[in-house]
Amino acid sequence: MIINLTHPMKRSSPLYTGTPEISIKSHKSIENGDSSNTSIISFSSHSGTHIDSPFHFCKDGKSVSGIIPYGWSLEPAYCIGVEKGQGECIDVNDINGLPDEIRDAKALIIKTGFGSFRDNEPEIYTTKNPWVHPDVPDCIRDEFPELLLFGLDTISISTPEHRFEGLEYHRNFLCSSRPVIILEDINLCNIKGGTEKIKLSIYPCFYDEIDGTPVFVFAEK
Repeated sequence: MIINLTHPMKRSSPLYTGTPEISIKSHKSIENGDSSNTSIISFSSHSGTHIDSPFHFCKDGKSVSGIIPYGWSLEPAYCIGVEKGQGECIDVNDINGLPDEIRDAKALIIKTGFGSFRDNEPEIYTTKNPWVHPDVPDCIRDEFPELLLFGLDTISISTPEHRFEGLEYHRNFLCSSRPVIILEDINLCNIKGGTEKIKLSIYPCFYDEIDGTPVFVFAEK
């Protein structure tokens, strides 16, 4: 069974505060006498379901194409429920409390349940999301020695109310000698949190020497 964990990219997609809007403009138009309809699409590298590469926050960090394969499969992966409300923090106690049987994870996806705000209350989703404490990256490396990717169902691991901490824990994840790639704004509405092993497959929408990119993400049970 394959489950799509990707939010479709739309002009109306919610974005982290300060991110440029997604733009789709007509380039050629049959109505205006052109032979075809074509469009020019513009979006931030951190729009929609996307990954952060080390180059996002690290001067000499690796880019998307420098650190992951184009079709990246991670197994075992786990989607674990850690319910959080508006502005609540994911801290080391939450990580230490995760089940022992998932410590072999290559990818760890946290389901906070906050994704339910995305379509109905996008302002709350983009400004009041749960955030990750700066001590979590080091804790995760200790508890999950094989971990390559950490993701969650919020607009970001950061929040506008904790921008300073956001810089710190992005760097703690990405700028280490053992970077952990960040996956944000994942659609977890159709997958249950639990200790069942899954295979996570990631396909970048744009594959080059850049700091991040929207991705297609699939979970296979």
